Amino acid sequence: MTRGVGLVLALGLIVAACYLPAAQGGQAGPVSSSRQVGLTGLENWRLNAPRNYAYRLHAECLCALDGDSRVTVRAGKVWVTTLSGQPRQLPEAVAQGLSIPALFEMLKTRAQSLPDRLQWRLNRYLGYPEWILIDPSYRLADDETVYRISDLQPLP
Repeated sequence: MTRGVGLVLALGLIVAACYLPAAQGGQAGPVSSSRQVGLTGLENWRLNAPRNYAYRLHAECLCALDGDSRVTVRAGKVWVTTLSGQPRQLPEAVAQGLSIPALFEMLKTRAQSLPDRLQWRLNRYLGYPEWILIDPSYRLADDETVYRISDLQPLP
């Protein structure tokens, strides 16, 4: 039993060493969750994000966004198209809610509403949410929403 505890403790120290900054020189270890150690995803996005960008959105929901889209953001204005470039007919509020800062605000709002399940994964370099799962109530079928953000590209 003691040998098992010692093995778990040693493994924990090895994993922690990969995530903590080096003792001298302030260099991050080999694995880091952001460019700037200790920043939240939103802070990291604000510091490192391109002003204009586009990304691919795959939405799984019973909603107007269901399916694949291309989201383009220029100077804060959002355009949503199909992958072939045809405009998607979405309410303005839905389209504007797809900028990365708006997605962070949506996560904050949803967390305050205490859903049964709210999970996300942040991009390790720019901090934006790459994957979001929202399940407001486990008792209701088909109320889940999943967003997958990929191929984020800076635009000129």
